[in-house]
Amino acid sequence: MTPEGELKAKIDRWLSQQLDCYWFKPVQTGFGKRTLDYLICFRGRFVACEAKRKGGKAQGFQEELVRKIEAAGGNAFIFDDFDAFVAWMTHLKLEGA
Repeated sequence: MTPEGELKAKIDRWLSQQLDCYWFKPVQTGFGKRTLDYLICFRGRFVACEAKRKGGKAQGFQEELVRKIEAAGGNAFIFDDFDAFVAWMTHLKLEGA
């Protein structure tokens, strides 16, 4: 499994344990609109995020999607570390408590 695949597997397990969370990981086939790796509804908030291998960089269209989602009032981020992902999501959970 690739480093990015390992990160996504950890995220999948973590998200599956969150009872107040809906998430979807779209399979992108090159048809239709592009999106980020994860689309999540967490405690009434829309979150989209992109997982990268350690030190990996976002592509231009991914950075543009983050800007569009944030401009629409959603939360979006790109990360390369599982602990950073959990900390970010936990912050949202506490913020919405």
